[in-house]
Amino acid sequence: MGYEPDEVTYASDYFEELMQMALKLVKEGKAYVCSASREQMHEERQNRQSNSERELPVEHSLKHFPELQPHQTLRLKLDPTAPNPTLRDPVIYRTKEKPHPRTLNRYRIYPTYDFTHCISDSIEHIDYSLCSL
Repeated sequence: MGYEPDEVTYASDYFEELMQMALKLVKEGKAYVCSASREQMHEERQNRQSNSERELPVEHSLKHFPELQPHQTLRLKLDPTAPNPTLRDPVIYRTKEKPHPRTLNRYRIYPTYDFTHCISDSIEHIDYSLCSL
């Protein structure tokens, strides 16, 4: 395309800030730790049902985040009945049991692209971005 970027940045540059933002969401009761399998989440979304862990006390999620187990995720409390399935309590953090290419073993839980991308752009004061793996 003939475009030279001013700077190349990585989402992993902001992992600590993202972790703090996610923790704030948990403390405010806007995110929760969920043990549902991928299949169970899919079924709940298809049927517009909320996950039972959604209503557990904030302390439950604070206890388990940031030490998520491989079967757990952190989900935003949006709207489990939303017409758009992607807005039905999306996953914003998950575990990954192998080293990250840039941070190696510093973290074992990772933010999802949908959570990370808009926040990273905001931190960098970016209006438009071209992204790749």
